[in-house]
Amino acid sequence: MSFLVTLTDPHRTLVFETDQELPILDPLVQRVSSQLHDLNIATALNSFKTERVPGQPLIYNYDIFTNDGRHWSQKFTFVPAAHNEPAMTFSVPHYWRLIEFLPHRDLRDAIFLLVRNLGLVRVEATYGPA
Repeated sequence: MSFLVTLTDPHRTLVFETDQELPILDPLVQRVSSQLHDLNIATALNSFKTERVPGQPLIYNYDIFTNDGRHWSQKFTFVPAAHNEPAMTFSVPHYWRLIEFLPHRDLRDAIFLLVRNLGLVRVEATYGPA
């Protein structure tokens, strides 16, 4: 059984799916929402998604798509012995400026907390017109 929290405003729909109950006012929900907002200001987002790979409970795909067609993709593997420091792969075929990269690092750290603390299944944000 998983738990869903959906936040919607005129410009974005944000969905959290976790293994444990997630109150809408949970500080991690607010943190991820705020950090996605910051990332969207730095580089206009089309979508963002982090999702556990089906059948692989310790592996996650992490993808950012911008309105100008750029894509940032990572895979995280949470090795039990080093659960606080997941192994990461990167597939970043497009340029990213430092001002765009920095907000993503804080967002990624918050995603790690969701995985560890609440059994994250997925976080997905889709953006409409600004």
